[in-house]
Amino acid sequence: MVAAAAGAAAPGARAAGDGWSAVPARGDGAEGRPYAYLEGAPGTVLEDRLSVVNRAGRPLAVTLSTADGIGDWIALAAPRVTVPPRTRADVPFSVTVPGGAPPGEHTARIVVRSDTGTASRAQKARTQEARAQEARAQEARAQQARAQQARTQEVRIRLRVAGPTLAALTVEDVSIRAGEIHYTLVNRGNTVLAPRLALRAEGLFGTVLDRTARALPLRLRPGQRAELTEPWPGPPSLDSVDVRLTVTADGRAARGVRAEAEASAVFAEWPWAAAGCALAAGAAYGAARLLRRAMGRAGRVTGRAGQTARRDRERDDAR
Repeated sequence: MVAAAAGAAAPGARAAGDGWSAVPARGDGAEGRPYAYLEGAPGTVLEDRLSVVNRAGRPLAVTLSTADGIGDWIALAAPRVTVPPRTRADVPFSVTVPGGAPPGEHTARIVVRSDTGTASRAQKARTQEARAQEARAQEARAQQARAQQARTQEVRIRLRVAGPTLAALTVEDVSIRAGEIHYTLVNRGNTVLAPRLALRAEGLFGTVLDRTARALPLRLRPGQRAELTEPWPGPPSLDSVDVRLTVTADGRAARGVRAEAEASAVFAEWPWAAAGCALAAGAAYGAARLLRRAMGRAGRVTGRAGQTARRDRERDDAR
């Protein structure tokens, strides 16, 4: 059942462009929550609420849907809600944790979309696009995109399924090309990870790259793969370099949970190698030709000496 409370414009709620917002509902005396957090064992049903706050002086109609991750585990009390002016509507929802759900952290979103004024704005945008010049049409489309963004709010859901927390991470597909180090991080555990990357490259002439660990701008969900690049301008061109990536990651759900992984790749870019091979091949070819010519001359000399000896023997026999 959807409950409405008059005059309940939560002071901490983030307002949308049309004067409304959707946020996790507050508990008794609780401050505003950035997301709805639930925790339970496999097979349990968990309940919570979100609040749709209408600050405008006209009714607000919204539709609700789920997306991402465990969206299929979420059941909404109502897929569509009309909120009176200057009123807050609390919409209950439940999360049914399957019996075979893996332990760890899971995420989802509840998307709340305003229906107020959609048709008229869309029609206006189409009319402007049909009658105006291309520049004005582009501006109209940009305005429509901003209006669409203002009509959509999201409530994030974080669910922790009870069980042992496992932090596991791999670094895969390391390659170096075009002044960049390419690699893939894979979260193979059951908790959200906050990865940090350290880089070190050792060449024939010593260390050519040494970057201490720094936080990467992402949170890696269980099972998530992230393809990343690290800039490396001006890698050495006269060296063979072993590039090693070390990634450490702390689990977001529990203290002391940590994962670590390493991977490496060899980078060698010698512009003179091809020329050296060509020179070596040319020298070998030249040496072979000289040897054949020398052997040919020796054969001809040997042949002439044989003929002379044979003629001398014939003269001796004739005497």
